[in-house]
Amino acid sequence: MKTVFALAFVATALLGQAPGNPPCADCSQKLTPAAVAAVPPELAALPKGRIENLMPVGMLIALGCEACAAEAVQYALAQGSTPEDLEHALRTVEVVHKLGCFTEKFGPDAAARMERPLAAAWNALHQAVAAR
Repeated sequence: MKTVFALAFVATALLGQAPGNPPCADCSQKLTPAAVAAVPPELAALPKGRIENLMPVGMLIALGCEACAAEAVQYALAQGSTPEDLEHALRTVEVVHKLGCFTEKFGPDAAARMERPLAAAWNALHQAVAAR
């Protein structure tokens, strides 16, 4: 069940807060670049690529599947997402999974489970960029 909530948490971070639903005060304050030094300034805007190509990457990272996360990166590139879009999405997932509230709500096992798939997604992106 924690995995479902982790997926929802990551999806909310990638998609932004839905209109009419107030964000978690604690998390939304921590996601601002001024509050979290690890958040690069370019994360101020949502990913500009086609979200239907980027969402599976974040979801598969949250589920903990290395091979699936790497394949999702390759799929997103094949569907027209730019390397910059994917880099932006991966940085967003990286920042969210390092937030204290993420670990607090979903446990250190959920955050740890995301490490290797996140690294696999980054590797797949770097390999794809190098091959271009």
